[in-house]
Amino acid sequence: MKHSGKSLALAVSAAAFQFCLAAGSWQPLAHQPSFNACTAELLTDGRVLVQAYNNSTANWVLTPDANGSYVNGTWSQVASMHVTRLYYAGSVLADGRVLLCGGEYSNAGSETNRCEYYDPISNTWTEISPPAGWSEIGDAACMVLPDGRFMLGSIPDNRTAIWNPATGTWTAGPNKFDQLGTEETWTLMPDNTVLCVKCWNHPGSEKYVWPNNVWINMGNVPLDLVDNSSFEVGGGALMPNGQCFHIGANAVSDTYIMPANPLDPGTWVAGPGTPVVNGRSLVAADAPLACLPNGKVLMALGPFVHGGFGSPTYMCEYDGTSIYRVPDPGNSGGFPYNSRMLLLPTGQVLYTTSNSQVWVYTPDGTYDPSWAPSITSCPTTLMPASDYPLFGRQLNGITQGDSYGDDAWAPTNYPIVRLTNLRSGHVMYCRTHDHSTMGVATGNAIVSTNFQVPGSPEIGPSVLEVVANGIPSVPYHVNVGTSATLATSFTILRGNYISGDTPDLYSSDDSKLVVSPGSPAAAPGAPLQIQIESFSPSAAPSTFQFQLEASVSQGTETQNVELYNFQTFSYELVDSRTATLSDSTITVTPSGNLARFVGPNNAVRARVSYVPSSLMNSLFTGRIDVAAWVIN
Repeated sequence: MKHSGKSLALAVSAAAFQFCLAAGSWQPLAHQPSFNACTAELLTDGRVLVQAYNNSTANWVLTPDANGSYVNGTWSQVASMHVTRLYYAGSVLADGRVLLCGGEYSNAGSETNRCEYYDPISNTWTEISPPAGWSEIGDAACMVLPDGRFMLGSIPDNRTAIWNPATGTWTAGPNKFDQLGTEETWTLMPDNTVLCVKCWNHPGSEKYVWPNNVWINMGNVPLDLVDNSSFEVGGGALMPNGQCFHIGANAVSDTYIMPANPLDPGTWVAGPGTPVVNGRSLVAADAPLACLPNGKVLMALGPFVHGGFGSPTYMCEYDGTSIYRVPDPGNSGGFPYNSRMLLLPTGQVLYTTSNSQVWVYTPDGTYDPSWAPSITSCPTTLMPASDYPLFGRQLNGITQGDSYGDDAWAPTNYPIVRLTNLRSGHVMYCRTHDHSTMGVATGNAIVSTNFQVPGSPEIGPSVLEVVANGIPSVPYHVNVGTSATLATSFTILRGNYISGDTPDLYSSDDSKLVVSPGSPAAAPGAPLQIQIESFSPSAAPSTFQFQLEASVSQGTETQNVELYNFQTFSYELVDSRTATLSDSTITVTPSGNLARFVGPNNAVRARVSYVPSSLMNSLFTGRIDVAAWVIN
């Protein structure tokens, strides 16, 4: 329970200290909001939905710029909620909607039970009924379950309720062991359980076993995380190693280790204490944390004040061993409970503090490649305003991204699809929806999502990435707005580069790749030779064509076109003719086992050579305007 104002504790001045050298950096948004920014949710189309702080129904979205930068992003206002709400339950659903329930402070009444969802497609808020018999929801604990349903805890008793987005109906869930559900933090674990540190009956803990629809009592945590005067606790961070680091309001932490059998209690071990500033230990009495792509945890902590909340806010990180100070942003002068963190697709953290200053944290280091999502199946030709399925592994990531405790729920364990145009470098996001799971750390299981290409995308060769909690997949080559498989790169095997680049091979526009011959003595027979690469939409194509539009500047040269056979590890000559002085187009259609032209990771490769009639003729240039495959 908190006040909506800033009057509970004395501010504590910062003491001199040595920052950890392995830390990230902060920067403010280039375009600060015109409103006081509070809770933020990552929409599945890459935009960030941000609620205006306190006594306001207004919402805004932050849209990254054309280069994918949120720091340089722009703000636009969207539809307003039906009621004001501060400190509430809610989350992004598997279908892309945002569900909000309750509000500790609201113009609909204290601990309101009003619920509504935001539809980003229609830009509308729709109210839904609360669970039957629930007169209060307030700042209840909640969780989107692996099957996509939304589970809600009751603050005045031990009931739970589950909302089904497909049917729009509530059903009663199993009762918890804790007598009151107030102030609790819930964390989704890889074994499909929901971990809960009890606040009312602290230092106890319990967990919900989703496959069995039961709560299991797990006994006491080794170090009491809950402040007895306020019943507050901090966030729970699922770490890449599958353990849950839990920070408390008592300057201590604990770590939970899953059992082999989800129905068993598991093990708690004591964690490190928090730093001390000006003689006061730092605590998380309702405060945000974010699981960074580098495996560390960023936390907003404040000085302990008995029976209340201390300020200012200090930034710390947990590296799996210790908790230490890192630099603070320029907007951290207030109370930690007014702070919110949101992990962005860029791997950065958006940090709001309920005022008009928003900063972004860029972590140090990088991620372990084994933590990344991977794509196993996705169309390679993407048309505007069209919807496509995508299959892969770990599409939801290996953590939940963000945690706060109660009051502000913004986990990001769902796939985001990002397209980068290879010609312009511009970034656009596709709206994902109807993920096959909302679980975390799904391992080798094949999971899926659906994504919709924007209505007016930049066309041409692009790379597609699935991003989960700021960690991207290996780039997957696609063509946007064209059925051709265009070149993704080229290599001059013989000859001298004159001008042009890969994008000049995309269309018949007289923007060309121009190469002159190399030394005839060094390369007898073909002093000008260019290798062109791309990727096939299929490992076993039923049709295969290579298209070339090219010319030479002068003379009489022979133009040879070869396709690389990945089974014999050699090129096959598929076309040979006299080169023309003006652009001419050829289409090569090989026969037989077409899979021989598709290599690892569906790579395809062609080689274009120019052989002059005389080895002494080195004055000509080869000019390629289009190089593309049509593969089905």
